[in-house]
Amino acid sequence: MKIYDLQVNHLPIPMGYDLTKATFTYKIKAEVGKFVTFHQLKISLDPDFTNLVYNSGKIKTSQCLFYTDLTWLARTRYYWQVTAWTDGQESGQAASWFESGKLNESWQGQWITPVAGADPAPLLSKAFSTTKTIAKARLYITGLGLYEACLNGKKIGEEFFTPGYNNYDAWIQYQTYDVTAFLTDQNQLQVQLGKGWYKGRFGFHGGTENIYGEDFLLLCELHIDYTDGSHEVITTDDSWQASSSKIGENSIYYGEDLNDATESFKAYAIKTINGPTDRIKERLSLPVKIKEEIAVQAVLKEEELILDMGQNMVGWLKFRNTLAKGVHVKFEFAEILVNGQFYRENLRHARAAFDYTSDGRDKWVRPHFSFFGFRYVRITGWPKDVPLEKAAFIGQVLYSDMAQTGAFQTSDEKLNRLYQNSCWSQKGNFLETPTDCPQRDERMGWTGDAQIFSKTALYNMDASAFFQKYGYDMTTEQVKHQGAPTMTIPDVPNDLKQSGAAVGVWGDAATIIPWHVYETTGDKRILAQQYTSMAQWIEYVYSRTFEKGLWTKEFQFGDWLALDGADPKAPIGGTEAQYVANVYLLHSLKIIVQTSQALGKKSEVYQRRADNLKQAIRDEYFTKNGRLAIDTQTGYVLALYFGLVDGDEVSAMVEKLRQRLEKDHYHIQTGFVGTPLICLVLSQYGLNDMAYTLVKNEDYPSWLYAIDLGATTMWERWNSVLPDGTMNPQGMNSLNHYAYGAISQWFYEGVLGIKGNDPGFNQVCLTPKPHWSLRQAVGHYMTTNGKLSVSWSVSAKNELIIDLEIPFNTKAKVSLPYISKGDLQKMADFDPKCEQLILTKGSYHFKYLATTNLQAHWSLTKTTLADLLKDPFSAVRMERTFKDQPLLSSSVKRDHKEDSLAALIEKGIVSEKAMQQFINDLERARK
Repeated sequence: MKIYDLQVNHLPIPMGYDLTKATFTYKIKAEVGKFVTFHQLKISLDPDFTNLVYNSGKIKTSQCLFYTDLTWLARTRYYWQVTAWTDGQESGQAASWFESGKLNESWQGQWITPVAGADPAPLLSKAFSTTKTIAKARLYITGLGLYEACLNGKKIGEEFFTPGYNNYDAWIQYQTYDVTAFLTDQNQLQVQLGKGWYKGRFGFHGGTENIYGEDFLLLCELHIDYTDGSHEVITTDDSWQASSSKIGENSIYYGEDLNDATESFKAYAIKTINGPTDRIKERLSLPVKIKEEIAVQAVLKEEELILDMGQNMVGWLKFRNTLAKGVHVKFEFAEILVNGQFYRENLRHARAAFDYTSDGRDKWVRPHFSFFGFRYVRITGWPKDVPLEKAAFIGQVLYSDMAQTGAFQTSDEKLNRLYQNSCWSQKGNFLETPTDCPQRDERMGWTGDAQIFSKTALYNMDASAFFQKYGYDMTTEQVKHQGAPTMTIPDVPNDLKQSGAAVGVWGDAATIIPWHVYETTGDKRILAQQYTSMAQWIEYVYSRTFEKGLWTKEFQFGDWLALDGADPKAPIGGTEAQYVANVYLLHSLKIIVQTSQALGKKSEVYQRRADNLKQAIRDEYFTKNGRLAIDTQTGYVLALYFGLVDGDEVSAMVEKLRQRLEKDHYHIQTGFVGTPLICLVLSQYGLNDMAYTLVKNEDYPSWLYAIDLGATTMWERWNSVLPDGTMNPQGMNSLNHYAYGAISQWFYEGVLGIKGNDPGFNQVCLTPKPHWSLRQAVGHYMTTNGKLSVSWSVSAKNELIIDLEIPFNTKAKVSLPYISKGDLQKMADFDPKCEQLILTKGSYHFKYLATTNLQAHWSLTKTTLADLLKDPFSAVRMERTFKDQPLLSSSVKRDHKEDSLAALIEKGIVSEKAMQQFINDLERARK
């Protein structure tokens, strides 16, 4: 057997992270055994495990997870070893290590700042020598706003935008680096500072400068251990040097000016100050790294010199400088060309440019203290006599260092593109904090966006540690706002009325995000960390105005950007905003009840509130017979998804949702609230045809509308770009906004049928849902135990082929779709109690004749008008193809619904050419 993927707090080999409460996890590949039965954790100060600081002993377990509450020594490497035993009498062992930071150790270094702090990017440096043989060296460093450190001309670390973006008023992160290999006899430590989020212009309407502070600050300690046992510390103090640098103006929105040709630098005096040492804390932020590189796809030279990356991405453009000294070029970034023209109006006040002046040296050049959301780059100032080679430009994609955990692919390339767009928007917006958009003068950690996308995010990537940091920031912000999570985390001062108070759905990020992380990882530590935050959010709401047992009289975003509002230009949809807020409050109450129980805390007060609130919602919005007074897609979806109806009311509510969709011509009308849930509800309650129809629609409003217009990321609005390729004049048109990418949760749970049945996915339900509009779907999710994969396809003989891979330590209840009871009962793993297959670790292959027709099934002689009208997939396309034609008149639908298509042609109601073309279009849509 093999033990692999050892992690501490869901981080591989963390160095200098906050490990106050440490969770140790691992995975197993076993030849014989299927479940872990015992395991043992040892932690030692040496790799031979002779100097133990912890030994759990042999523990009976059903999870590959340990909790510890040890107190660590400062600046110490610990080795940890897992031994595991399986039910197959196998055993295995694996080891890894982690390293603590400074912890409670006093800082010997002093905060330093340039005396003349007006320079936009000061360079601070310290020369020092080492005369003895070095055993190891660690740099502990933080700088405000942002810093990049170099030692002897080499960049330290692979990450960017350090020390990170967080609530600096409450805590400041520092980083730990192994710099042993950097040191020589004579050394130069240089730290370049930039404005960043800390003091650069940031926020709405172009932003405000110096939100957190006016001065550049630096604090660091370089600890050197020599082989003779001696120890030396190089610290920040008034012996450091400071000067202006080649970097000029810089900020998140502005971009950066870099003048490599400058030879004149202004020296500054350094002073030490009493800085915010009491706020310094070991890091939680994942490193922001260059995760991918993209080649230029095309160079457009008609009127302007424009590079097309072929993908809307976030990061910057690196280029090979071969320009003569003094040549100045400007790179501007945009998401779209409108009528062939470079378009940047949707960036609003963000300058989003990189200005570069060459020093004449052949080298690669990049920005340092800003990132851009772009597909297109306009270059001005490029000399006409210098050839422009595509290979000299590389798009470097930056995002927080998260491993990909999910994959999804079908026989439909447009659905594949939609899934990829969801992933690309996550990459672009999971840079330090889960932002709404990465390109314009916003880029803030909106709680509502993060909450609705969080489950999808955790399927796509291992975002558990990322959300742990976000949750910690949320807790620190709540202290300042009577327990309310601010609408953006970190909080950014703005002129919105609600800047200091949360609203429903957005504030519910306090409960929903940590619960989703717990469901995914099975790690209770996220619940323990966020429990105070959860409780404060609930108490904040219950301190507000309640009438008839409902939270009322507060501004609410409601179903943001839904299309069913009375005013089509208004961003708040037609579902009553107070209904949305109260349903989500009920959901938060249910979560904190479950969280309390998981942590062994009292839950009676929360349960009582949940019972009372559910009744109040029923009294206000439901008739005595269970009919919902809000006739919207989102209204019905929330009632079903959050369990507001029971018993016979459920089928009645499902029917109302079906009727609502029929009235809406089987098109999406939902906004930020309803969209992530609607297809999940449809597939769960027997309306799978409608779920597939909504997803496969191509006309507005639909997901594929954007795909057909060339989208490579998710859009903020359903029609941020109009059919003629121009931008929506209503504004607020981010073309990289992940909210509607939450449809990927349905790809995993609906199409593939993957669903965790307990926290950590040790028990799962697999209910794949094939549909005749697809020939094949395949994908996987990397659970805490390993890869859980599902593949289904339909043969020409209407046979279903299903392949499953169940990882070690996992029990799966499998519902095979469209299988006869006789075929099911013959299978070896059939459990008559639940009428499902019970599967454990292994690969499984099933092939059987489907009990329903999963082929395209239209013909002129056998298909009736009723067949087309009752199938949402064909009905919605009929409405588009035969709009205002006799075929769709009420009289024809009434009197000829049982006629075959051939009979309709014979009676002159529709032409044979038009109907045959329509049938061919349906066939192509399926393919």
